[in-house]
Amino acid sequence: MFFSRRTLRSAVFLSCVLAVSLVLVTFRSEPAKSITGLEKFKDDVRMGLAEIDLPQSPDESEIDAGVRRFADFVYYRSGLKIGDANLSLLGKHELVSQMSYTGVSRRKLSRHIASNALSRLPKLTDAEIDYIAENLRGFYFPGLPEGYRKGRSTITMRGDGRGRMDLENFRSEFRALRDSGVDPIMRQVIAYEIDNEFSNKLRFLASVDPVLFGNAESRLTPLQALLVVYSIAAEDPLAHDRNGLEQRMRSLKEGLYRISGTSWPDPKNYRAYGENGYLRGSPVKLLLDDATIAGILELFER
Repeated sequence: MFFSRRTLRSAVFLSCVLAVSLVLVTFRSEPAKSITGLEKFKDDVRMGLAEIDLPQSPDESEIDAGVRRFADFVYYRSGLKIGDANLSLLGKHELVSQMSYTGVSRRKLSRHIASNALSRLPKLTDAEIDYIAENLRGFYFPGLPEGYRKGRSTITMRGDGRGRMDLENFRSEFRALRDSGVDPIMRQVIAYEIDNEFSNKLRFLASVDPVLFGNAESRLTPLQALLVVYSIAAEDPLAHDRNGLEQRMRSLKEGLYRISGTSWPDPKNYRAYGENGYLRGSPVKLLLDDATIAGILELFER
C-alpha cells in the first residue's frame, strides 16, 4: 500500500508522538476478533482493571491506595515511573472529582493531547526521534535470529502490524515533519484522528466495564484519564493482571522457541510494554514524561 508524502508524515507524527496512526482511519482500539475471542479478551481486560481497582467514592484513603495501585500497574508493565509530585496531584484531583462528581470530557482530553503533541513536535531532537523509532522496531536481544533481525529494518506503527514503514524512511519523514511544521488543515485532521482514537478506546472500555466507563464520554476522573492516555501511548490494552501478563510472556517465549529453534530471553527480565517491550515496544517514557502528565492534571484545575 502506498501513501502520499503528506499522509505518510501525518502517520509518522501520530504514531510516534502519541502512538496513533493516520495510515488507517478506520482504526479500532482493539484488533478484530471472533465473538468468542472478543469476550475472552474483555475478560482479560477486566482482570487488568480489577488489579487497579479504580476508586468510585470520595474516600481519601481509598483514593490514595488507588493512586498507588495505578502507579505500580503502569510501572511493572511498561517501566513508566510517575513522579511523586504528579502522584500527589493525581490523588488531590481525584478526590475533588469524586466529591463533586466532576471531571473532563473525552473531547477536552483529546484536544489537550493533540495540542500538546503539536507543541512538542518542533522541539524533538534527532536522538529522541531515533529513540521513538527504535522502540517501534520490535523486541531485541543479542541472540535474535537473523530473520527477526532483518525484520527490524521495518517499523510497525501499530502493535497489530498495521502501518509498516522502512526504518530510514520513517526517521527522515519524521525529521522532515518536525522541521517543516504542520499546516492548519493537517492540524485539524490530526485533532480529529486523535479524538477518534480516544472515542474508540472509551467505547471499548465501556463495553468491558459499563459501571466504570459508561459515562466516560462526558466525565473522566483524573485516574481514568491517565489510564486511557497510558493505554494508548504504551499500546498496552490493559489485559491481564500481573500473574496473567507474566504467563502470557512465558507462553510467547515458548511459542517463539518452537517456531525459531532459538531460546528467547527470560521475560522476567523485561517489561511487557514500553522500552524494548517483550510484547510490544513503545516510547511511552518519552510520550508521557513528567511535564506531559502534569499538563493533563492541570485540566482538572479549570
